[in-house]
Amino acid sequence: GEQVSGNDGIYLGNVQQIEGSSTYCAITNDNDFYCWGTNLSATPARVISSFFEEGYVTNIKTLGFHLGTAWFVDQLNRPMGTGFNYHSTFPNEAGAFLYEPYFFDLQE
Repeated sequence: GEQVSGNDGIYLGNVQQIEGSSTYCAITNDNDFYCWGTNLSATPARVISSFFEEGYVTNIKTLGFHLGTAWFVDQLNRPMGTGFNYHSTFPNEAGAFLYEPYFFDLQE
């Protein structure tokens, strides 16, 4: 899951899954979550979220992309999503868009 600099770029090691088009996200063997591409840094960067104590999205077990939105599920089976590029993310109760991964409570 660590980044390594090479002669021709930055490499992300130990990747178990990669998804996307223009914007890409990857899950490492350490279950960390990295994204890069359109409207993001060209270098793989850990995705930050206030939902995680350490501040980074971790312990992700599945990942998918649809219309510029990354959909993922963590080890506690909590579904989450976050938007990239010009696609909207998810509005909160006040109607403001959230620009970080957002948990969905599917039991309501």
